[in-house]
Amino acid sequence: MKLLQSILIVISILFMLVLLLDQWHEIESLEFKIRYHFLILSFLLLIPVFFLDAFGWYLILRAIGHKPPLLPSVRVWMVSSITRYLPGGIWAYASRATMSRELGIDLKTALISLYIETILLIASSFIIGLPALLSVSNLSGKIWVPVIAIFILGLLLHPRIFSVFKFLPGDLGQKLGSLTLLSHRHTFALYLYYIFFWILFCLVFLFFVLAIYPLSSDNWIIAGSSIAFGFLLGFIIIFVPGGIGIRESAIYFLLLPIIPSLPCLIISIGSRIWVITAEIISTLTTILVNRRTKIHNG
Repeated sequence: MKLLQSILIVISILFMLVLLLDQWHEIESLEFKIRYHFLILSFLLLIPVFFLDAFGWYLILRAIGHKPPLLPSVRVWMVSSITRYLPGGIWAYASRATMSRELGIDLKTALISLYIETILLIASSFIIGLPALLSVSNLSGKIWVPVIAIFILGLLLHPRIFSVFKFLPGDLGQKLGSLTLLSHRHTFALYLYYIFFWILFCLVFLFFVLAIYPLSSDNWIIAGSSIAFGFLLGFIIIFVPGGIGIRESAIYFLLLPIIPSLPCLIISIGSRIWVITAEIISTLTTILVNRRTKIHNG
């Protein structure tokens, strides 16, 4: 199992590096001026943002009733997260469900935690990404559209959502129908956590945007929130590994009304390099810290 995990990590990082180099060549062909103080600040802040994302899953596990050690939980999240770049679109879920056994978490609990995390990420990124979406759409006069979307996402987090499966025939229906999600209190607390996470992510992305283009403060909210909506589309379109191309296209079209085409292109392509680089650093840092901790503890 350890050998398989190591192979999976290497393959995932290689895929990420290939994507990074491919998109770096595209950026090299464009002429632009970087404001390095904003770029460095965005990188320094992006890495902690990934750890906050991993910590969110840890909080979900605790809310379910499990108390796994923090560092191994973060490592499982980091390693499984980078596997989303592998072709197929399911590796991040499959690898984390498998690796969760190291934390003493059974498959059923792991799948519930993944379900809760996914819905929370979708719901929170939708809310925080709304300013960018509304700026390029005609939904501003149709408030009922986001309201219905929020209501549906709320239903998917209802503690008894799985009870509908009890009508399925056989043992599968009975098992699924008996599952229960978090209480309303825990769900709301975690939802606020992920709202906080996306606000920070959008702020850090704004620094990245400002490193490429001196955007006026009137458009900062739209620019920052575009990353949330771009990630949202990547969550939904799961058959595209890592949301490659989907996220970049979304960011490009969301920023186009407020930023000229050339810097828009640089920001959209560069955002992938920016994210992948931070993910590689975060993952390798987590692996090294876990190994040192194991050696220190004997």
